[in-house]
Parts: sequence; C-alpha cells; structure tokens
Amino acid sequence: MSILHLNSGLAKAALVLVVIATVSYYVNRRYLQPPLVMDGSSSHDFRPVARRFKQIIESRSESGAGFAVYFKGEAVLEMTAGYRDLDYLVPWSHTTLAYGMSICKAVAALCLAQLVDRGFANYSEPVAKYWPEFGQAGKESITLRQLLSHQAGLVGLDRRLTFSEIAENAPVVAEILAKQKPALPLGTVAYHGLTFGLYADQLIRRIDPKGRSIDQYFHEEIAKPASVEAYIGLSRYQFYRLARVHFSIGWNLLAQLLTLDIDALNSYLRPGLTKIGYLMSFEVIDTDVYLYRLNDPDVAALPFSSVNLVTNAASLARLFSLIASNGTIDGKRIIGPHTLAGLFDSNLTVSTDFDPGNGLPVTVNAGFFVRRSPLGSTMIGHLGFGGQLVWSDLEHSVTMAYLTNHLRPCSPKRDWIHAQLIESVYETVAKIAAKKKSKK
Repeated sequence: MSILHLNSGLAKAALVLVVIATVSYYVNRRYLQPPLVMDGSSSHDFRPVARRFKQIIESRSESGAGFAVYFKGEAVLEMTAGYRDLDYLVPWSHTTLAYGMSICKAVAALCLAQLVDRGFANYSEPVAKYWPEFGQAGKESITLRQLLSHQAGLVGLDRRLTFSEIAENAPVVAEILAKQKPALPLGTVAYHGLTFGLYADQLIRRIDPKGRSIDQYFHEEIAKPASVEAYIGLSRYQFYRLARVHFSIGWNLLAQLLTLDIDALNSYLRPGLTKIGYLMSFEVIDTDVYLYRLNDPDVAALPFSSVNLVTNAASLARLFSLIASNGTIDGKRIIGPHTLAGLFDSNLTVSTDFDPGNGLPVTVNAGFFVRRSPLGSTMIGHLGFGGQLVWSDLEHSVTMAYLTNHLRPCSPKRDWIHAQLIESVYETVAKIAAKKKSKK
C-alpha cells in the first residue's frame, strides 16, 4: 500500500471522526453536562492560578480533579472540582482519593533515595549486591541507578503475573524477576512501565534492615512522618472515597490525535527500541483487565508499586514539597540534601527516546522524571497515565500536583491542561520574585 493511499484513507477517517466528534461535543456541552461544582482556597498571590484552574474546569475537559500547590513549604492553593462519581453526581471533595498511576514510580524512587541517604544502598553498586539472585541471565553488572533510570532492558516478563501473585506471593514474583533475561542491551533506555515497581519492591525488601514491603516501608518511613495521606494499594474500607475512573472518548481523544506531532507519531509507531520497550510493558500483567477494573476494590488494593498510588492532590503536593524544601517537611528530615543534590545533577540525568505513553521523550534520573520549568530551573517529579502530574522545583521552592479521574490521552509536552497549570504557577512565582526584588 502506498504512503499516498494510506494518507488518503487516514484523511477520510479523520474527517468522519471530526464530524462525529463535533456533533458529540455539541450535544454533550449543550444538553448533558451536570452542574459545575468547585471548592477550595488559595493565598492572595496564587489567586491567578486558582482562576486558571477554574477556567480549565469550566471548559468541561475533566469530570473531576484536584489541584494543589506548595510554595516555600506552605500550602498556597488547594482546589477540587467536578465529580468523584460522575454516574451518581457525587462531588469531588477534599476527602476524595484518586489514582496517581505512574507517579507511584516516583514514590518508589523516594523510598530508595531515603535508603541510599541512610547508607543502606548506593546508586552506583550492582543490584546483585543487595539481591544476589538477581545476578543471573546477563544482569550481573546492572547498577541500582541503571535499573531505576530505565536502562536495564527489563521492560517485560516471559510470563504475565497474576493479581494474586502480586498481592500475596512475593517469593514467586521475586523468582520470576530474578530469572528474567533483559530484552535489550544494558544501557538502552526503554520505559519499564510495569516492571519498575516490582523490582523496586523486591529491592526494598532486601535493603531495608526490617525487610518490609514497599507499601509498608512507604507508609511507616515517609507518608506517616510527612503527615500525608498516600497509599500503595488502597485498603477496602477506604475504597468508598476513591474517585471513579472515566476514560476519555470522542472529542478529547480526537483532539489529542489531531495535535500529536509527526515526531511523536513516528516514535510511537516506528520499529525500534521505543516501540519494543513500550509494548513489552504490557506483557507484565493483563493490562486491559487492570485498566477496566480500576473501579474494582480488589484492583485498587493491589500493592502494585508501578502504578497503584492512591492519594489526593493536597497530600501529593505536600509529599513532593520535600524536594523543594531540601529534603524536609515541617522541619522533619526525610531525605538529606546531598542525596537530593544528586537528583538535580545533570551529569547523572539520562536523556531518553522513550515516553510514558504518547511518543514524546522525557529525561530521567534514579526513577524521577526531570524537565526544565518555564523559568529555566529544574523540575523533578513524574507523570501518571491519564493526566496525573507532580513537579517540584528546589530553586524556586515550589511544588504542584494535579489528579483527575478522567483518564485521557496525554503526553509530557502536549497536554494542554498541564501546560496551562505549570505556566500559571511559574508566572505567579516570577511575579512574587519581582515584587520582592522591587522592595529591596
């Protein structure tokens, strides 16, 4: 089939989709939208950010969302909007919990960073030093930093894990992971989308002097001392608070397709490492079943530390404000400044050609995503499938977190909601700095 013929067919299909999506969009906006609900507050300086969030919600691009900002160690904005259950019109409130999806990888990275900071591990040492059984099938020289920076080639498994194995049979999971042969040469960057948290859990069980699982370690050593509500796997008695997931269809999906640039499309479809790494992630579990059972309490309860973070925007922003506060929250030391400095070290950052879902590259360091802010500073954090976000900036002492239950296609550079929120936060930060400078 010629490229010209293929493009003609795609154009016709796109035109049909445009007509269908336009009609659906109009009917949805004109007749089917529930009343707009919103709650929260902000400091005086961050009111423009609150207004930007309100504009986003008024565009009806989300069914429900939470957004929070910390600045210089203080909560300056906490907003909620829409519905945690759109079917029954239950409003999203400050008690609502939501999936952070792959932001869970950054939480796992925080746990390991703390263990490194406490002297129990070293990023430069081979993983096999802490987990001898790992040192087989060509994995003997893989370092902790390489594994956490998606350079180990361990993007998939030879057989899928069951949910019950992840929940209840750590020894079986450990054996499968230890025997796994890398799919790609060591040093090749390919997103460990679903294996990342599994390896992190097994490492923490061995590095932690108490031998705790990652969900237990995170709760006892980070979440509880930081006074945040965040879980790797949600207990069933808390499930009623979880925002019910809705998937994006129709207009929003079409908009993403029409604004996707050709480089993104090529990296998503071309034969090569990005495609291999991305697709092999789906051999870890039955991904279709997982995604369509996100509203199932049994799935929400899984201690699956690649994707099963459950929290709220206020807690997520508070948690990652420790990065912007040089490792402390309310004066409590969580991670030391020397370890944090390494996360900002550009010499340790890995440029990649992989993406977390939409064909656009990100930069990584020891499990964290790294990117430049609109002011040129370094932001550290992560993105989550469907539109989740957390970024923290040490230079400007600012952290932001955004969670939604409207899972839509998004990308690190193209998601307009993320772009507007980030831009608005940094416009405010710049104005505060300018005002402070003018008073001197």
